Amino acid sequence: LGASTTTPNVAAHTLLALIHRPEIWSRLAAPGAVAGLVEEGVRWTSPTHHLVRRARTATVLGGTTIRGGDWDAAGVA
Repeated sequence: LGASTTTPNVAAHTLLALIHRPEIWSRLAAPGAVAGLVEEGVRWTSPTHHLVRRARTATVLGGTTIRGGDWDAAGVA
């Protein structure tokens, strides 16, 4: 998925967090504050909650049998 979902989602979610916490805006004038905000935004925002894949062959994953052709969704915990 790379930057096609990460970049716009991190930007939008970080901006939304700032809208809900207006007291943070004034602290962004401090040296290095924006870099810290970007790093925290990337850490805090996860744009991908599920990845869906189709099994090519049968396998056992975590004690569960997955047949070839089955769809599997791995969630972010």
